[in-house]
Amino acid sequence: MGAKKLPPIDDEYEGGDLGDERRDARLVRIGRKLEDEPSRGLPRLMGSDAELEGFYRFINSRAFDAEEILEPHVDRTLERCKAEGTVLAIHDTTQFDFPGEGRDGLSYTTEGKNGFLAHVSLYACCKIARPLGVGQVFTWTREKKVKPPTRRVKERGLEPPKESQRWLEAVEAIEAQSRGAGIQVIHVTDSEGDCFELLSLLVHGGSRFVIRAFQKARRIHHNGEETSFGEAVAKGKPVSKRAVSVQVRKKRIGGEAFAKRKKRNWGRNARDAQLCLSTTAVEFPRTRDTRGPGEPFQVNVVRVWEPKPPEGELPIEWVLLTTEDVSSAGKAWEVVEIYRRRWLIEDYFKALKTGCSFEKRQVESYAALTKVLALFVPIAYRLLLIRGLERDNAEADPLTVFSQTDLYLLANALSVPVPIPKTLNGALLLLAQHGGHIKNNGPPGWQTLSLGYEKLLTLRLGWALRSAAEKM
Repeated sequence: MGAKKLPPIDDEYEGGDLGDERRDARLVRIGRKLEDEPSRGLPRLMGSDAELEGFYRFINSRAFDAEEILEPHVDRTLERCKAEGTVLAIHDTTQFDFPGEGRDGLSYTTEGKNGFLAHVSLYACCKIARPLGVGQVFTWTREKKVKPPTRRVKERGLEPPKESQRWLEAVEAIEAQSRGAGIQVIHVTDSEGDCFELLSLLVHGGSRFVIRAFQKARRIHHNGEETSFGEAVAKGKPVSKRAVSVQVRKKRIGGEAFAKRKKRNWGRNARDAQLCLSTTAVEFPRTRDTRGPGEPFQVNVVRVWEPKPPEGELPIEWVLLTTEDVSSAGKAWEVVEIYRRRWLIEDYFKALKTGCSFEKRQVESYAALTKVLALFVPIAYRLLLIRGLERDNAEADPLTVFSQTDLYLLANALSVPVPIPKTLNGALLLLAQHGGHIKNNGPPGWQTLSLGYEKLLTLRLGWALRSAAEKM
């Protein structure tokens, strides 16, 4: 049986209703061009002055919005989710920064930068690290500069309403969307999702979730007594141990003192970590600091930690709040594996920013940029999917992604030709090599894969021109 190829990118754009058949057709044409050369500049991408002018008319049109551009992709995403039955909905926020000033509607994001923020809900498989598509994208700008919330403010759940409200809105939107399609969803968020209002909404709404805890100082009820959440969790005795491979993580900005104080943003080396696991259940009462509605609730807690980290390394520790069954060590480890899928959305943001070069787009207004973002959402999903397919099965047939001609070109266009790859992993490594990747530097990143893809497109063009000349 032959390899099952990915469907054409047209599927992610067809079926939209932008109020005019010509706009619907242009949406599909733009999608094809974006897939061919996702990181190239728009003038070169469109191919002609007429197409470029038509593109700018399209994104500046007031006849439709970014959400309508996204609808076909959301429909295809829900179809893929239905085939899975139970899926993850991974939520997170990112910011997009654009160089220069004067773009209409953009606002302050971080010191010296302007842009906008986006809260994305990405559907993914439960059992394997494979994306299924995007369900919701909320974007907004800040009206004025805001200071980052202090640790005390975050621990007490008192972040500014506009910034934190996005989590509730995203969850409610995904709940309505998935239930309407008959899909079971497990919501996954990092520690930003740890607030009383959101947790109460999920528990009392009968929703499922795995959320990383942050507010360790809050008061809770545990075994009939009032105590702090951190103290209750720390008392848990290990019920299971497991060795886990930990990937290298680059040190982020802020310096060593900042990293030690926050116990996060700290770089680490790759290693096999010996982790312990404990479980418990706690009750969260409503407090005087709680904002908005919300009733008390009980939730399961899974803690994994590294009791003896290597010298110079901060210990690994995750404390996870969940509605999932943790009655056995095996089920509790499944909760940990669900949370580990959260890295997919981090990779998705890299696909948008690096693979698609979204922050380099010379578009002059916030409204138009949100439409360009909607255009790139399916492209970034496709880039992430290709990497996911390779990680899921490195030995898969490369013809699921590449054509036979692509594989021939990748193998023979190097300074020293190599055999045609027989696996998807081999094909992606060759693609990255064309983008400047060096094997000793570890797995290829988005930048080298994107540059390699552009090189492949140039090789395709040359091959097509040669074939046409031979037929003359």
